[in-house]
Amino acid sequence: MEHLCDQYVGVEARTIRMISLDICFTCGNKHKAKCRHATSLPCRICKKRHLTALCPLMDVENNENELNQAKTNPI
Repeated sequence: MEHLCDQYVGVEARTIRMISLDICFTCGNKHKAKCRHATSLPCRICKKRHLTALCPLMDVENNENELNQAKTNPI
C-alpha cells in the first residue's frame, strides 16, 4: 500500500508542510523524542531514514517519467 501525498506536490512542499505541523520525517507521527522507527522504516526508493514521500530521488524519477511520456506522446 502506497501512501503518497497528492495535495502537496513535490518533496519540497511536503517537507515544508511536515515542518509546519512538527511531524517526524521518519515515521510520519508527531513526537518529540528520537524516532523509534528509524531503523525499521527505510525509504523504499533510496533506503535512507525518511518517509518515501519525502525522498529527493522521487522528484527526479517523476521528472524522468514525465520526460519519457512527453517523448512517446508528443502533442
